[in-house]
Order: sequence, then structure tokens, then C-alpha cells
Amino acid sequence: MNFRDELRAFFAGVPLEQRNADELRAMLSRIADNTDSADEEALTEYEQRASEITDEINSRAQAAASGIEQRRAAVRTLIDAGSAVQIDIPAANAEPRAYDASSPEYRDAWLREMATFMRSAISRTSHERNASML
Repeated sequence: MNFRDELRAFFAGVPLEQRNADELRAMLSRIADNTDSADEEALTEYEQRASEITDEINSRAQAAASGIEQRRAAVRTLIDAGSAVQIDIPAANAEPRAYDASSPEYRDAWLREMATFMRSAISRTSHERNASML
């Protein structure tokens, strides 16, 4: 089979939209390799087919680029929406708080610490007891 028949079979088979980019680039390369030995009629056909392939590759590239631009715009919108959030930071001249034994925060922290200590002590004791049984 000569190259023109192969080229026609390529276009008669799977549509260009369903072919992957590597197949399209490979066919463009094959067309370029066969232009030196082509006559006027074959060159016209090669030119038309190469144009169809490059149009398909370019449309895919544009679609990918517009998809990236849409994603960038979405990220910028999210950032802009987040920049409207205001976080109140206490002023440097704010009254300092003291956490002594009478404060609720101190009491809660002390109770949590004791609970953690008791859990670890019980766990350690049960491990020691299990080890002595072996």
C-alpha cells in the first residue's frame, strides 16, 4: 500500500477527535517525510490533510488553555472571597489575662491533665500485669 492509500485509510478510520495527540503528530511527521517524492495532486491532498490535523491539535491546545484560564479565574475568585474575611487580632495594649488556680481555664487544663495521667497509669499497670503472667 502506498502512502496516499495509508493516509486515506487513516482519515477514513477513527475520527480525528478520537485519536490521541501522539497519533496525530506521527501522521504529520509521515506526511512531512513523504512530501519530497509527491506529485502535484498528492501534495494538494497532503496539504489539506496536514491542515486538518494541525487544526485539530490547535483546537485541543486552545481548549486546554481556556480550561486552565477558567481554573485560574476560579482560584482568584476564591482568594478574593477569602480576602474579605476579617480576623480580629487583639491590640497590643489589651489587658493581659492571668491564668491562676482560680481561673476556669486553669481548672479545665488541670482536670484534662489528670485524666490523661490516670489513663496512662492504668494502661501501664495493665501492661505490667500482662507481662508478669507470661
